[in-house]
Amino acid sequence: MAYRDFRSGENMTQFSLAPLIERTGSRPCPVSRAELQREMLDYWGRDSVQFGKRVTRCEEDADGVTVWFTDGSSASGDLLIAADGSHSALRPWVLGFTPQRRYAGYVNWNGLVEIDEALAPGDQWTTFVGEGKRVSLMPVSAGRFYFFFDVPLPAGLAEDRDTLRADLSRYFAGWAPPVQKLIAALDPQTTNRIEIHDIEPFSRLVRGRVALLGDAGHSTTPDIGQGGCAGDGRCSGAGRRFPPDPRYCGRPARV
Repeated sequence: MAYRDFRSGENMTQFSLAPLIERTGSRPCPVSRAELQREMLDYWGRDSVQFGKRVTRCEEDADGVTVWFTDGSSASGDLLIAADGSHSALRPWVLGFTPQRRYAGYVNWNGLVEIDEALAPGDQWTTFVGEGKRVSLMPVSAGRFYFFFDVPLPAGLAEDRDTLRADLSRYFAGWAPPVQKLIAALDPQTTNRIEIHDIEPFSRLVRGRVALLGDAGHSTTPDIGQGGCAGDGRCSGAGRRFPPDPRYCGRPARV
């Protein structure tokens, strides 16, 4: 990993993850979100996943818990894992109130570009920092960088993909040449724009037969790097409390 000065592009610090890899016995494997989702769907079976469903509410009784969806359908079971994201419709039922999401004060743009050594080394996570902003490139699979830009901005500004390059060029005027080349290389039509929010931590994650998981239960900013980690940890904990499903016993872990 390396952090570079925003104007000169010179390394301010650079360090290897090798000692951590040796200590833990495992290595980081950066992967795009779409690829991770595809691997999980292929592993568990697409027939086991229902797409196009948005939950609206749930109710619990002595026999179990039932959820309703926007299409008018419903589903019932012994318990419910509510992993419906930072805008969770089920969180208020568990907590008894509706917590407000907090704007973290900055906008994030992210996407994928082909690896180019003129942007950053293809085997290194590189971040340019300065003026309260960041530009980062992380190598992922298939010869691509995952990139992101962070800019402090008011919430609620209109998004216009047609002016994205011009907007980023203005926000990052005077930054190092690799940053300018990244702006020129990105595809505005496939670049995501996100106003970053989080939610004040709360202690209750379970009510009766309903448990919050993922961003529904612990929505953090990406700076912390704990969103997926916390979700994985709680999945593991929940999995140990339930009997294994014989359909998946003995399967080697692929993701």
